[in-house]
Amino acid sequence: MTEQMERHTEKSADSFGDQRLQESSLGGVNGKDHALIQVHGLTVEYERALGKNEHIVALKNFSLDVREGEFVTVLGPSGCGKSTLLNVISGLVFPKEGDVRVDGKPVTGPSPKWAMVFQDYGLMPWRTVEKNVRFGLEMQKKLDEEAEERVRHYIRMVGLEGFEDAYPRELSGGMRQRVGLARALAIEPEILLMDEPFAAVDLITRELMQDEISRIIAKTGKTVIFVTHSVDEAIILGDRLVVVSARPGRAKCAIEIDLPKPRSEHSLRSSPEYVSLRDRVWSELSAEVQLGRGG
Repeated sequence: MTEQMERHTEKSADSFGDQRLQESSLGGVNGKDHALIQVHGLTVEYERALGKNEHIVALKNFSLDVREGEFVTVLGPSGCGKSTLLNVISGLVFPKEGDVRVDGKPVTGPSPKWAMVFQDYGLMPWRTVEKNVRFGLEMQKKLDEEAEERVRHYIRMVGLEGFEDAYPRELSGGMRQRVGLARALAIEPEILLMDEPFAAVDLITRELMQDEISRIIAKTGKTVIFVTHSVDEAIILGDRLVVVSARPGRAKCAIEIDLPKPRSEHSLRSSPEYVSLRDRVWSELSAEVQLGRGG
């Protein structure tokens, strides 16, 4: 694995250079903006069956820049490579071609600079809320008095004060997702990678969690890439929305969302600007859904 990372880093460094500076990635960055995350020409393949020479191309020539402090929502048909994109950015999967850079440095594996929030919560059932939130700090060997206060701080921030000693089985779906969010925030990463974190909760809880994440991100200023299947969620949360094509996924278009914040589906539903934007996004997305179905 180490040799693979070294070969990939050398190859990426050779191809990056001046060409990358002249290239206009989707949502390209100008002199006034800082691209914290640079995704350049990603192609990712998976072996279809063990021992068979068959591959599925999840992403092909996918490029995207994400500005520091930006909340980018990623929307696309099922199976188009959205989760794969997050896995590559996080250093858990390596592309066949292309690279990812964070703050100008190539991603060669997981880092405390970013954290993932999963749709299936990813909690350890034998650990309490407090111990689940503390887990990332344990892995970083940062368990001191300051770290303990940080754990308590983020438990309060996500509204779980009083549930520190509860186990995941004693919590609702929304509360479990709050634990996952607090665990990610506790390591104080620069970047949050969120893979459909509200997919498993009911509609009311989902809207409440959207309000919660908007409040927390506004307060902390994190850079966020948020994968979703919901057009409304993508518009409500994002500063910019990226539509991904049917597999193999590529960044089809990026749409700036200029609606004032804070936003909620309830308050925006009757807004002509929202309706127009939603129609535009749905038009881009539905064409890809049909292609994905072979229509």
